[in-house]
Amino acid sequence: MSITHQYRSAHGLCRKCGATPEPERKACRQCLEIDVIKAIDRRDRRVKAGLCYLCCQPNPERGRKPCQLCTDKIVARTRDRRAKRKITLL
Repeated sequence: MSITHQYRSAHGLCRKCGATPEPERKACRQCLEIDVIKAIDRRDRRVKAGLCYLCCQPNPERGRKPCQLCTDKIVARTRDRRAKRKITLL
């Protein structure tokens, strides 16, 4: 982490531009919006190249966005989350 990032972090400022961050965040609204745009662009480029948008491995099933391995991980994580939620509700 650079000295600038360390200073901004220590003083509760946006780590990228030094503005006031959003509540409960470490970045300001403008930097968060830029990050979202970059993430969408990165994901779209990966899918267009025939890669899994999560792990960047070649995706043999071009129509699918995440590869089978990432899909399995997502399904397992979702099942765990639902099971935990079910336990807390009971």
